Amino acid sequence: MNPSEIMKALEMVLTERDFQILVRENDSLLCTRDGQQYRIQRFEEGTPVTEGTPQEIRILLAPEKTIEEKKGLFAGNILLWSVEDLEREVGRIALAAQGIYSGTSSTFLDRLLPDEGGARVKSEPVVSAFLSPVIDEGMAKTISEETIKGFNFEMEYIPHYIYVYSVVMTDEGGESRRKEGEIWMNAVSGDFIEPLQESELLPSEGMETKQLVEPEIDSDDALEHAKKRVLEFREEEKEAITEVPGALAINRKTFLPVEDSLVLSFRGTVYLPVWSIEGIHGSIIIDAVKGELVSEIFFEEQEIIEDDGTAEESSLPGGD
Repeated sequence: MNPSEIMKALEMVLTERDFQILVRENDSLLCTRDGQQYRIQRFEEGTPVTEGTPQEIRILLAPEKTIEEKKGLFAGNILLWSVEDLEREVGRIALAAQGIYSGTSSTFLDRLLPDEGGARVKSEPVVSAFLSPVIDEGMAKTISEETIKGFNFEMEYIPHYIYVYSVVMTDEGGESRRKEGEIWMNAVSGDFIEPLQESELLPSEGMETKQLVEPEIDSDDALEHAKKRVLEFREEEKEAITEVPGALAINRKTFLPVEDSLVLSFRGTVYLPVWSIEGIHGSIIIDAVKGELVSEIFFEEQEIIEDDGTAEESSLPGGD
C-alpha cells in the first residue's frame, strides 16, 4: 500500500473498532477510545518519533522488516504496529462484511485493547461542534462600509482546539490546590480564547465543509503550546493580618503550577464563525458572533495630483 492507502486503511480499521478520530494528518492520526488517547504515526527514515505519555500512547506503524531492524532504536514505551498486521485487519473486516469470520490469530488491536467484556470508565464525549453566527451578511456589509467598503463576503469557520487540564498549584509556603478546566486555542493563529458554554454549541454534522478553514498548527505543536499556556498560570490571593490596632498588613500568596502534576488531554474541535470580507480599500475579518474586528489589511492608496487639469499618479515605493 502507498502512504495515502495506508492512512485510509488505518482510519477505516480504527473506526471499525470504535476509535474516534480526533486529528488527521498526512502521516499520523490522533484518536481516542474509552478515555485513552493514541497517536499513531507512519514511520519513514528520518522521521522524529517522540515518546508516549500516560495521557497519549504512541504507536509506530512500519513494515515488519523495518520493525525487526530498528525496534531496538525506539523508546521502550513506543508500541510497534506492522503494516502487514494492518492489512490483515483490513482483510478480516472485508470478510466479516460477507459473513465470513476468520479464525486467524489475534492482530495488533486485539492485543492492544482490554477485554471487551469488562466494564470501562468512559471519558467525556469528544467535542466536534460549531457556533452559529449572529452577524448576518447585511450587518457585515454595514460594518465594512465604515472601513473598506466591502463587496465580497465569505462566511468561514475557524477551528479551535479544546484541551482539558488538571494541575496542582503551590505557593512558597507549600500550600497547594488543584486547578482544573479547559483552554481553547485557535488552530490557525495559535491564540487562546475564553471557553464558551457548551450549551451554545451545535453538532458539526451538516456543516458545509467548504466553509471550514484548515488548521495551520501541527497537533504536536498545539499540544506543546497548550502545556506552556497552563504552566504560565498564576493565581494571587490576598490574606489580611491585623498586627496592631489600626494597622493592617497584607500578605499576598502566589500560586504557581507544578509542572510534573500537569495532566492535559485533547477534548475536540470547535468551529467559530467569521466573515472574511474583501473591499475596495482592503480586506477585514469580523467575528460573526460579536461583530468585533479580528484583523484588517488596507491597500496602499495612490495619490492623485491635480495639475492644470491633468491627473497623474504619484510615485510609489518600488515604482519607476
